[in-house]
Amino acid sequence: MNSLSNPEASSPAEFWHTQPEADLLLKLEATSKGLSKQEAQLRLKTHGPNQLPQAEPPAWWIIAIRQFVKGRVNSYQCGGVKVYHSG
Repeated sequence: MNSLSNPEASSPAEFWHTQPEADLLLKLEATSKGLSKQEAQLRLKTHGPNQLPQAEPPAWWIIAIRQFVKGRVNSYQCGGVKVYHSG
């Protein structure tokens, strides 16, 4: 693992956003014009696509229950405010 991907870097000087561009390009083995097509394909094959994992959306019935519970909580809050202001 290189210093660019190390989340436990010991000092701010080791963070990627504080490094000079030339140093970063050298560490990433890239140029200011980007990667060659062959290098991009190799990295895609080696590291996979640049995507974050996506969680499954909740089932429709869970969404419905959440809306019901949230609606009830909101009505309790509105009722509490009304009682508070009416004396």
